[in-house]
Amino acid sequence: MDLTARNRQELKGLGHRLSPVIQVGAKGVSDALVEELKSALLAHELVKVKVSGESRHDDADALAARADAELVQVIGRSVLLYRPHPERPRLLQPKAPSQKKTQPKKLRPKTRKQVIRR
Repeated sequence: MDLTARNRQELKGLGHRLSPVIQVGAKGVSDALVEELKSALLAHELVKVKVSGESRHDDADALAARADAELVQVIGRSVLLYRPHPERPRLLQPKAPSQKKTQPKKLRPKTRKQVIRR
């Protein structure tokens, strides 16, 4: 799933108030950590992860790739990951088309100046 700039902006706004759910320690990205991340993404769709160490951008990319998630944002040691629920996504739902009826444009009668100029 490719996120548009607008979707990414909306997710950043939603993720600002989140607390980190998972913390990557000195051992880095392990299989158990990825499984925990997958279950957190299934439950919440948008997850904030705290990453320690110098290779936080590499760890963020590895987490996103192994959990089949989109990397939304990396700020300092915080990483924001998004994966929609497979059956009933709650975030970033497509907007329903508006039911606004279009009315024909009303034509104004020509004024004397418009008639003379032609």
